Amino acid sequence: MLFSKYLKPFVIYNFLLLILFSITVNTIDFYNIINLLSYILLHYIFVYLSIYYHHNLNYIIFFVYGLAIDILLINEIGPHILSLMTLLIFLNLSKKFIKSLSSKKMYIIIVLILNLIILFEMVLSLILFNYYFDILYFIGLVIISLFISYPTLLLFKKIDNIKK
Repeated sequence: MLFSKYLKPFVIYNFLLLILFSITVNTIDFYNIINLLSYILLHYIFVYLSIYYHHNLNYIIFFVYGLAIDILLINEIGPHILSLMTLLIFLNLSKKFIKSLSSKKMYIIIVLILNLIILFEMVLSLILFNYYFDILYFIGLVIISLFISYPTLLLFKKIDNIKK
């Protein structure tokens, strides 16, 4: 990679977070699939950073992104910030168990956690702000996440192989 000497994987993931966050909060009506993909990929990066990159800086990053997503997408503070901080705390507490899993189990765990986080955010939005919970929308997100999971994790593996 051209800048591999200068860019560390953690910095690349944060740069990707910024790009995907920008696409997610700037709704493109004509290209709704791009918004959905960026939203799902944003959550994939959050889950991946929680599992494989244990930095204290993650708490600040997740808090800021959760707050910004809440304010810019739903105009309320709550579901995203709570789910991202809960994700980070839960995965930091269970990192020894998760790291001992095989790669196939890790793949399943990452996809499962991703979909549980999105479900948790939707349920919290329903409970806190009485937003409509559309099960078909959630099923669509799950299907999209399943289709892009393997290529996404292969990309993450390429990023991780950049010299640290």
